[in-house]
Amino acid sequence: MPRTPRALPTGLALSALLSIGCGVDPLVDAEMGDAPRCVEVDRWPAASAEAEDELLDAIDALRQGGAECGGEALDGVGPLELQPELHCAARLHAGDLIRHPELEVDHAGSDGSTPLSRANAADYDGIARQELLAGDFRDADALVSAWLDSEPHCRALLDDTLGHVGIAQAQTRRGDRIVWVVVTGQERR
Repeated sequence: MPRTPRALPTGLALSALLSIGCGVDPLVDAEMGDAPRCVEVDRWPAASAEAEDELLDAIDALRQGGAECGGEALDGVGPLELQPELHCAARLHAGDLIRHPELEVDHAGSDGSTPLSRANAADYDGIARQELLAGDFRDADALVSAWLDSEPHCRALLDDTLGHVGIAQAQTRRGDRIVWVVVTGQERR
């Protein structure tokens, strides 16, 4: 049975929802780009923003050192630049998945959005490449370790054509549902 589309809350309502959803965790500001949709996610729970930074550090450490993906040794590659528009796209989807617990952790949004449509809505001017998702990992190192055990995820993280990334972590107030979203991209040539 198709889901009934739901209106997304305004930026102020979303900030309040995320604040309530994460208990007393203060909100922090971040540069999300100029797209109107990004106003919804430019304030984010501090603990989630810190987790996002930790995941970026873990991904960049992996990229620097290289890894074995599907039995093939892949050399290290350069770090990824946190790109405001991709960061926005990732947060839009993470927030949507938390607000809609009936949804599986999936690439489709509650409004039918896709990784590409979210990157476009955030005004990303590069080429959006992949969206990596995970649920219920408590820390960045455990998440990267799990992605290393999945050949497609491992190869995506070590793709040497990538230069941009957006990362989001969102969770319910009780912490009984955690969602991670990583959106990668590259510059247009």
